[in-house]
Amino acid sequence: NNLTVVDIIQLKCLSQATEALEFRGSSGESGQVFILDGNITHAAYGELSGVQAFYRITAMKGGSVNQLRQSTVPPRTIFDPLQKLLLEAAQSMDEAPGDSGDGSVDRAA
Repeated sequence: NNLTVVDIIQLKCLSQATEALEFRGSSGESGQVFILDGNITHAAYGELSGVQAFYRITAMKGGSVNQLRQSTVPPRTIFDPLQKLLLEAAQSMDEAPGDSGDGSVDRAA
């Protein structure tokens, strides 16, 4: 499976999904992305939330993704459209030091 974090998020949003996803990086880090009717509404990564957490999650290399069973939806912290988020995430990755990994994640859900 050669899908990246960004690929998975795009597929979920394009299919108008409503779900919570947990991404675990190959270094053990983890973050969650919440999608409502194809719109990203919240992200959490360690102590970060919102857009900054989303950028950290999209920068993860390797790892896995799982669908979370959430009974409560966290407050909305992200209001930007998907394309803007992805463009800004790509720009922030371009400015970060390089990584030799291919960035793909394993789907566990």
